[in-house]
Amino acid sequence: PVTVYRTETVVVDLVEYGRRLGVEVIPVATVHEALQIFTAGAYTAPAPTGPSPVRSPLVEQRVRGWVDTLKATLWSVVSQGDSIKDAALGTLPRYARARVEGLVAEMEGYARSLADRAEALYAQGFYYSAATAYFQALTYSLWRLYLLRGLGDAGSLDGVRESIGSRVRAVIASVHSLLANASVTCVELLDVAIAVLDRAYEALIFLNRSATETSMDRATYYLALADSRAITAELWGDLFEAVSLPGGTCCQVSEGYIESAVELLEGMIYNIYMYVVSFEGSVSIPSDTLGEMVARMNLLRDSENPVDRLSLGVGALAYGYATLVEMFSQDINSTAEVLVRSIGTELASETLKGCPLVSPALYMELQSTQEASISRVYTLSRVAALVSFYADSLRVGVGYTTPTAEWTGPAERTVTLTLTEPRVVHPEQGYAPTVYVALGALLGVLLTVTVLL
Repeated sequence: PVTVYRTETVVVDLVEYGRRLGVEVIPVATVHEALQIFTAGAYTAPAPTGPSPVRSPLVEQRVRGWVDTLKATLWSVVSQGDSIKDAALGTLPRYARARVEGLVAEMEGYARSLADRAEALYAQGFYYSAATAYFQALTYSLWRLYLLRGLGDAGSLDGVRESIGSRVRAVIASVHSLLANASVTCVELLDVAIAVLDRAYEALIFLNRSATETSMDRATYYLALADSRAITAELWGDLFEAVSLPGGTCCQVSEGYIESAVELLEGMIYNIYMYVVSFEGSVSIPSDTLGEMVARMNLLRDSENPVDRLSLGVGALAYGYATLVEMFSQDINSTAEVLVRSIGTELASETLKGCPLVSPALYMELQSTQEASISRVYTLSRVAALVSFYADSLRVGVGYTTPTAEWTGPAERTVTLTLTEPRVVHPEQGYAPTVYVALGALLGVLLTVTVLL
């Protein structure tokens, strides 16, 4: 009288499954590889570049300067925390003091460990990764400082919030002014602007969470994140000069394309969100990455500046993709490797070869040293979205000429690419096994975004 439905996750090897059905399934990582198969080699996929694109000596110098700045700031914050630690803990009842002392000790341990990791990465030449590790260490030290301050006078943190908010708004205003005064929009300049705005808006997100949290430890945690993010937004702003030198490259992009691309991007992000929440109750949804996606969707909806919207959209897309990977991927590391291949193919295209892009170069270094698989996927999905947008914007940009290719095979042979019709095998060619080109569902989502961007 009762029917019970139970959902179980089953891993299916599509290549083997297809073989049993009499068809050949060929896995591909990119649209380029699929096109090469569909055209029987008439189109040749670009050979992927190395894992990390080259960055200029000037950018390298600036990034090394970031390490020095973050390191000095870290030890200054540690010193400030040390100076008030005993007095702040002395105001607590015995039962509360033991808990807070344990929390503070954990913060100190994480900060020391991350600082040691930063030094090791720097010694190996991973300067951006070292700067990132110092940023994380600084966040823990700022958390410790603000928690200790809040124990003595919670009202004093309001002034910190006002100061951070003022700094972040100044950063956003400076980016708007710079782009408004630029005679043309160069991809190199736009790339840095997106990176700066991403960090500025993330600081505002954390600042808002800090103001709405009721527990002191959570409120000060988000306050520390907001402060450290504001610092990195300011540091990234130093790179505008490095990419705007007289005589430097300028891969010009159409401003109209930015606005139209953002509209498509916003629709894609909304579709991903609806797809994710449709699985609520049947699949575990990672609340952290989804929450970050939603926070950026909300800001994107209320923002009017096209570059602000683009920056928020790229961040929301990356978190949305990371959410999908956590929900459905059986092997996150394999997903990351496919993304590396896809990005390498795009960077090898003729469109991007002459455009030195700062953030993809730094992010590709970072992903090579990241230990958490899902963090690596987020970083790579961000790079994939950026390089796809840059490549597409240049293909339709000012002065761009569409390259042509000449077909040298038999004139009567025609290959039609379609999503709804089967691949045609002409009678004179004889019967051939059906070939399926398999794009994984998750990667397919990203490739769809690539086309839209």
